[in-house]
Amino acid sequence: MASDRDKIASLKEQVEQLITRTAKAECLLIATQFYTRSFPREIRDLVYRYVVITDVYMTRIGPNGLYEQPHYHAMDPAFVGEDMAKEIAEVYYSKSNFYFVENTLIPDLIKGDPFDIGIKPFQHIRRLNITFSLRDIPQSKELQILELFEIFSQLLPLLQISRLELLRVQFIVETDFRKPYSIDDECLMLNFLETIRIPMYMLLWQESKVSLRQFDFGSREVPSRWLTCYEEGGHLTTRHETHTFDTNFFQGTDEIVFKTLEELGDFDLARNYVFVDDDGTGDDQTEAEAVAEERLRRLLRTRWGKEHALEFNDPIPPPQPGEPGWYSDDDQSYGYSDHNMDWDTENEEDMIGDGDEDPH
Repeated sequence: MASDRDKIASLKEQVEQLITRTAKAECLLIATQFYTRSFPREIRDLVYRYVVITDVYMTRIGPNGLYEQPHYHAMDPAFVGEDMAKEIAEVYYSKSNFYFVENTLIPDLIKGDPFDIGIKPFQHIRRLNITFSLRDIPQSKELQILELFEIFSQLLPLLQISRLELLRVQFIVETDFRKPYSIDDECLMLNFLETIRIPMYMLLWQESKVSLRQFDFGSREVPSRWLTCYEEGGHLTTRHETHTFDTNFFQGTDEIVFKTLEELGDFDLARNYVFVDDDGTGDDQTEAEAVAEERLRRLLRTRWGKEHALEFNDPIPPPQPGEPGWYSDDDQSYGYSDHNMDWDTENEEDMIGDGDEDPH
């Protein structure tokens, strides 16, 4: 005989199924009445935005590779009909801020069509916030290369997005370095910058608005710095153009972008990685660190115009509440508030439903 627990579980499942069937019928009736009243698309979009727009934190749920997505019912044809579901999905993808801490989900978002309604998210996505964590990357050369190659591969799908000139991407890199910074620490930071260099400049070349910010958890105050700064009159500018170039690694001038893209003809991702190759003992350790440091400084000077990979010496005073860049410790967005770091959207085009054909 079935146990009481099994009976309760079965009853709960039946109730949930009944609720779902009832909800589908009622929602479909309301949605049909709304959709057939011939409201202009602009009016419908205002309603859709009220229903589905939110900050979306992408996390994997279940073995089938699905990801958490709020308001699924609003994009389910069983609830709202296929035509309305497609319109809502277009608004959802074009107006939501998508946050990634599990970056293997980037392709799932860009190419996904959960309800098979013919939506192509890559035609509509406009705002992405992507976090990389270097806090647990191993010092081992082989393992570190594998981790960095994975980061590189996770960024490539971004280039499939249509209308890249309308794309806004905020990258966050979390580190766990402790002063005095070791050569290994600086090597890891340089290797990360080399990993994202090509994708970053390819996005800049397409006139995407891109920012990169580092949060270092190796000290109690969790210092941060911007690693992007674009000269006035260069390829594009950001709100942070007043930051000193001492702490900004990506400077989006045409000259630098062209020079970087020329590397694609003979591209080797790990060519400019630096590691301390030693057995960890005595004089061999000292000599290996000296060799690595000489190569590190040379690459920093020639490729980045810097002397050090880790310097948190930006003289800009911390922003005040409500200013761009303001963050608080109790914010759930990894210590920063995205709502106060929006790009200038004064001249942004509203391109809901406008995109190119599938690149494949």
